[in-house]
Amino acid sequence: MGNLRAEVQRPGVRKGAWTEEEDRLLRKCIEIYGEGNWRHVPERAGLRRCRKSCRLRWLNYLCPRINREKFSEEETDLIIRLHKILGNRWSTIAGRLPGRTANDIKNYWNSQLSKKVEVENKKAEPSADAKVIKPQPWRVPLQWIWSGDQQSCGSQHQQEKFGIPVLE
Repeated sequence: MGNLRAEVQRPGVRKGAWTEEEDRLLRKCIEIYGEGNWRHVPERAGLRRCRKSCRLRWLNYLCPRINREKFSEEETDLIIRLHKILGNRWSTIAGRLPGRTANDIKNYWNSQLSKKVEVENKKAEPSADAKVIKPQPWRVPLQWIWSGDQQSCGSQHQQEKFGIPVLE
């Protein structure tokens, strides 16, 4: 179904998987004109793709600065620590990892790390068998409570014992 308005405005825009030929054309266009000004890239490259699709294809897959290797232990540890602090701010996390895209980090988190962190958090929680001792509130004995008719606090002996002044 899709966005009917976009289809009317841009008839013939190709969707789906990119071909090797399209990748080659996009690389050549970026090589000649440089990154940016994504509005003109589809026309200049001779692609029947929208500008957003061209930009995302370049930034997430074709850009030579992208690190396509497996995530190292240091990177994994950093992602976990930053996710605790920043949450799902993938582009901010990606800014701390050179050569990694926000999309790569998000996919790695959702496919592998979130499950690993969840298991570790369950191990760290106290077990259901552990008895939690909660402090009990301190209660004032009834004889310490002022009575309206006597205007005293318990017997005279108790008042002297606890340092409560005797009212006469």
